[in-house]
Amino acid sequence: MMYEGVQPSKSKKAIVKDTCGMLAGYSECDQKLASLSGNVGAFRMSESRAFFEAMMQEMARNIFYGNARADARKFTGFAPRYNDLGAPNAENVIDAGGTGPNLTSIWLVLWGEDSCFGIVPKGSKVGLSHKDHGEVQLIDENGGKYPGYSDYYSWDGGLVVKDWRSIVRIANIDIDALWDCKIIN
Repeated sequence: MMYEGVQPSKSKKAIVKDTCGMLAGYSECDQKLASLSGNVGAFRMSESRAFFEAMMQEMARNIFYGNARADARKFTGFAPRYNDLGAPNAENVIDAGGTGPNLTSIWLVLWGEDSCFGIVPKGSKVGLSHKDHGEVQLIDENGGKYPGYSDYYSWDGGLVVKDWRSIVRIANIDIDALWDCKIIN
């Protein structure tokens, strides 16, 4: 309105120390088995695919459920940040009212440098890294040695939520109730 001022305001910030987690794994296979396949490179790649999938699943699990306070090897994901209905960011948690053992959430995330983004440790490579160790000596569970191939995979990463308002969680969605819904054509 005319002749009416605007009250000054300031942003509210909290200091949060975000960390990174490190995933790593070795893919090893018997040299004889790889040779019998007829294509050593293709065989090794097929054996490594399980590692790719496992690492992707673990990274996704960390993005949502990782908790650096409970396990220092992990980074803090969304769920520990948006799990308290009494916290200041609780206005971005919508309770769907479900109770019981079979609940889920829907997450709406605005990704960007001023909202929410992934991080890597200084000097680290972004994404999955691979090192081919080639032919190595492998040891079976009884201490026996045999020739094999070894590949090392690693993935370092973390999560920063710079502006908590950029994420909304719809929590306590009863999955069983969803299956009871009727679809109308």
